[in-house]
This record gives sequence, C-alpha cells and structure tokens, in this order.
Amino acid sequence: MAGTDYIISIGIADPDRLVAMGWSAGGGMTDKLVTYTNRFKAASSGAGVSDWISMFAPPTTVARVNWFGGTPWQDKAPMDSYWDNSP
Repeated sequence: MAGTDYIISIGIADPDRLVAMGWSAGGGMTDKLVTYTNRFKAASSGAGVSDWISMFAPPTTVARVNWFGGTPWQDKAPMDSYWDNSP
C-alpha cells in the first residue's frame, strides 16, 4: 500500500481508478488486497491462493518455509503467519 500511496502522490496513479491484478502469487496478493481494502475499483485474480496451508507442497515448499518461518506441521508451527497471509 505504501507503493500505491507513492505513485498516487507523484501523479502516476489516480486514486479513484485503481486496479489490482495478478496471477499465481500475484493472484494471491490480489485476493489479499480485496479482503483488506476497498481502494481498488476492479480486481482480477488468476490462480490465486486462498489458503497457504493447503498450498504447502513441492516444488515451492522451500520458499514458503522462508516466507512463513517454518512448515505447517513442525512443532510450534507458525500457523498465525500462514493464516494472517491467507485471504
């Protein structure tokens, strides 16, 4: 949102005509945006993730451990991190 605020402040974006879109991880980001703000007038999500726990599987597992701070099944798993980042 800081990036959005910046491009509005320098006149690149019109705050009344914002659009969010993405595919895969970008789709997940789009899904998250529309659940946390109403600033965007339109959104298009392709193959967006709605539940990061259910998506925890190879081949991208290694990146997710770094993103969320551990696996969903480890002792003292960082479940809040997974839930907080799922739209």
